[in-house]
Amino acid sequence: MADIDAPRPEPTPVTPAPVATPKVAAPPALAAQSGAGTTVDTQQKNIAAAKQKVQLLTWAASKLASEGSPDTAATQAKADKAAADFER
Repeated sequence: MADIDAPRPEPTPVTPAPVATPKVAAPPALAAQSGAGTTVDTQQKNIAAAKQKVQLLTWAASKLASEGSPDTAATQAKADKAAADFER
């Protein structure tokens, strides 16, 4: 039988494994968001994206209206706002 009162060896300390921290992209500069100092290519991409958004929202509002959805008015309002923003 083992001696219960015998000294026990000290536990070996365990160091946690290093954890990789995910890299987060920095937010875009305010100048790029406002359009100041952007390249022609970037402006064309922004225009294309805005146009696509208008088309998508207009289609969605039309689709919801054809289905009699209660969300039609809200989606149409979003489409109208996107179209007004695109026209500026």
